[in-house]
Amino acid sequence: RRVSTFNARRDSVVERDAEIMRVRRMLRHRWVLDPVASPRLAQLDVWTALCVIFAMLVTPYEVAFVSQVASWSFLDVANLIVDATFLLDMVLQFFVAYETSDKLRGRYWVRKHSRIVVHYLQGWFWIDLVAI
Repeated sequence: RRVSTFNARRDSVVERDAEIMRVRRMLRHRWVLDPVASPRLAQLDVWTALCVIFAMLVTPYEVAFVSQVASWSFLDVANLIVDATFLLDMVLQFFVAYETSDKLRGRYWVRKHSRIVVHYLQGWFWIDLVAI
């Protein structure tokens, strides 16, 4: 009976320590979003994909058949929402951790904000900027 009580106490201490370490890691990188653990980020990715599909299907139709009129139409509002979504996604990319690998550490997540910014600026940023 004493052994099981000891094990239960030890397990609760281990769980508490693990939770403290998790919170410390989270606070150390509080401005960095974890793409695996963030359900909101996953929802935004789905919404962004739907916006890409919308733009892919509607833009050729607009160019070919819609004449410019002074009043706001449904397509104008929808395009404004799509553009805002793409801009939000672009801003968030400066804060999303990314996975990389090297020979020494293998695969790991980069959560240092300065490295995330440099990685995005050296990669997709310019393509995203032109696309907006």
